[in-house]
Amino acid sequence: VFGQWSDWSSCDCTGLRTRDRSIDTPARNGGSPCVGALSESHRCEPHCDGIRSLSCVFAGWTAWSGCSQSCGGGQTFRTRTILQHAEGAGDGCNKKQSE
Repeated sequence: VFGQWSDWSSCDCTGLRTRDRSIDTPARNGGSPCVGALSESHRCEPHCDGIRSLSCVFAGWTAWSGCSQSCGGGQTFRTRTILQHAEGAGDGCNKKQSE
């Protein structure tokens, strides 16, 4: 089960706003894994005068989850969240947030 979407970020100098969500409840007991994006972006009107550039910063990975099956064919996963969205000409949050 996915968690709620975060608020949209402010419009960066590349003209993009983003928002994120995480997996609150992973699949278990043969259930289907979550399918869908953990991050979304859309175009916006950039306002960059005097804005400093900051690159995206991720939190560390969580511990691996327990296996979803007690015997064969299960899945484990881990996630991480975005601590700082990119600003200005900083590097964006283009790396995966779950595996």
